[in-house]
Amino acid sequence: MTTAKFYMVFDVESVGLHGESFAVGWVVMEPERFEVIDEGIIVARYASHTTGTNEWVEQNVISHLPAPTVHTPFQMREAFWATWREWAQRGAHLYADCGWPVEARFLAACVDQARYSAQVRDRDGPFPLHEIADWYEAAGVREVERLPNELPEHNPLNDARASARGLAMAIKKLRGAGACTAV
Repeated sequence: MTTAKFYMVFDVESVGLHGESFAVGWVVMEPERFEVIDEGIIVARYASHTTGTNEWVEQNVISHLPAPTVHTPFQMREAFWATWREWAQRGAHLYADCGWPVEARFLAACVDQARYSAQVRDRDGPFPLHEIADWYEAAGVREVERLPNELPEHNPLNDARASARGLAMAIKKLRGAGACTAV
C-alpha cells in the first residue's frame, strides 16, 4: 500500500443502520499539518417510506441537515462517487469512523448502481476502507469532544469534521510515540 497523499474522511446518514442512505459528508486533509483542504455535503430528499427507524431519523437527523441538494439517493451516491474518485486519483485514502454497517453499505450501493449503466466500479472502491476507530484504540484515544463547527451531531459534514480531527489527534499521538511513520 502507498502512503496517503490526502486523508478523505466521510460519514453517511441512513434510515436505520441498514436502510437507504440520504446524506453524506466528507472532509479532505493533507497528512502533514492535517489542514482541511476540501469538505462537502450532499443531501437527498428524505424518503420517509423507506424501511427503518423513521421517527428517530426525523427527530435526530433531518432537523440537522441543510436543504436537499439532489432529488434521489441514487444522485447523491453518483455525486459522492465522482468526488471520491477525483480525490482517489490524487492519492487520497478513504476513512470512516466505524465503517460497518452504514458507510460500508453506502459504498457497496455506489458500486452496485454502476451496473445500471456502462460503468464498472468493481475495482474502484477504497481498498482498504480505513477505520478511524482502530486509530483511536491504537493511540489510546477514548473520546473526541466536539468543537462548535462539529455540532450538531448527525449532520454528516459535522460528523466527518469530528472524525477527521480525531484521526489527526490519534496519528499525531502515535507519531509522537514513534509508532507511526508511513500513513
